[in-house]
Amino acid sequence: MSRANPGLMVFLIDCSASMAFPLLRSATDKNQSISKFEAAADILDSVLFQCTTKCASEDKYKDYVDFVILGYGDRVFSPISKISVSDYPISVNKLDSSYESVEEFSEEELGETMSPIKWINQDMQLGGITSMRAGFTMAKEIIQDWVKKHPDSYPPILLNISDGMANDLPIDEEDNEKLDPSPLFEVCKDIKKIQTNDGNTVIGNIHLSDGKIINVKFPVSIDEVMDIEDPAAGTLFEMTSEVPAPWLEKAQGFGLNIRPSGKMYIYNSDFDSFLSFFKFGTDPTNA
Repeated sequence: MSRANPGLMVFLIDCSASMAFPLLRSATDKNQSISKFEAAADILDSVLFQCTTKCASEDKYKDYVDFVILGYGDRVFSPISKISVSDYPISVNKLDSSYESVEEFSEEELGETMSPIKWINQDMQLGGITSMRAGFTMAKEIIQDWVKKHPDSYPPILLNISDGMANDLPIDEEDNEKLDPSPLFEVCKDIKKIQTNDGNTVIGNIHLSDGKIINVKFPVSIDEVMDIEDPAAGTLFEMTSEVPAPWLEKAQGFGLNIRPSGKMYIYNSDFDSFLSFFKFGTDPTNA
């Protein structure tokens, strides 16, 4: 990645009503809980902080990466108060000037899992349906426009974090009690076909749940996620890209054991694994 050929990182975050429900930060400590949205926001803030830090040079930032951060509930919007959807993609320098707040932490408190800079507005009102299809559709349009302007750049990376099934979908013609995910699959197929001269766009998914404490990381087969007995698991699995082969060896440096053909999908793992997933998926050295 360079100023001439920057990367593009797209983040989608579910802001529907169910994201206000609690998520265990640790499967071993059931007393430590925050909402699923708070967990998602903390992870994104940490990843954005990491990305901006890696682009820092003395007293300024080098615009090696462009960003898109979209929230979806009843509508698609920017979860960063100072940025509107029409502003995206934004540069590192634009992101740096658009934070919500700066908090003080000791080095011990900060560690690897917190960011002193908060970009995601955690005071927003969560509510409504999970309009995931609309979020991915808007992301597709932004990615398409960006790639036309940056044909020689590293392929875009899209990372989505949600707690369940998209419900801005039509009724399944064969089963009126189910929704038909095929329109969402088509949007994801279209996104994965968008390519620069260096390869195709990669889609990753983190699936949060307040139900079973079952950990699934980078599954190879859909059978591995169907055991979860969560109807959204299979849908998110089908939406997801395989981890690009050149990334597999680097994954070990992030404490991630990924098999060949493993999908960029994690279900209900521990907080640190969520963070490792995002840091791995957005690490500039993968380019």
